[in-house]
Amino acid sequence: MMYNAIMKTPHEKKTQSLARDRRNTFGQNDKASRKLIPRRKRWVNRTFRHQWKLALGTSAASLDEIHERISATKRPRWTKQPDRPLEDILRADVLRTIVELIGAGTSADERFLDRVERALVETTLHPHGVQMIMGRLAWITETARHEEPISESLDYQTARIVLRAVRHAHTASR
Repeated sequence: MMYNAIMKTPHEKKTQSLARDRRNTFGQNDKASRKLIPRRKRWVNRTFRHQWKLALGTSAASLDEIHERISATKRPRWTKQPDRPLEDILRADVLRTIVELIGAGTSADERFLDRVERALVETTLHPHGVQMIMGRLAWITETARHEEPISESLDYQTARIVLRAVRHAHTASR
């Protein structure tokens, strides 16, 4: 038997895996979801069955009246909050680390961002790309001071490159 599989590079596999994998960020223990989601579904159905029993009642009413009571009962609504893609969670963690390191580096040394820029140039990035990243880093550090969301400012792969450069500049300042 022959398969016509498309060969993927490890980079493509990793990118697709990060986009496909998802994590529960609801705020509870991730193991608790296994029990709480089915429990919540059972609760919805149990509540609906209880409403039906109350609508039917014990009094002998006409069929039309019973039909009206039953059609007036509505099933309680509950939907699970969707999980977030793993790439978004990892990107947010990387950006949070970048902001912390830049904040610590710039408070200790005003030339810290220059060292970050030099480290980015050493990674063989195109100069225009380095300028764009440095502009975004300035924006990230400014928005982080105002507690605005920063997760959409850089993609995950670029954020990892920037984190390496920031760590390199941070260790060079010591």
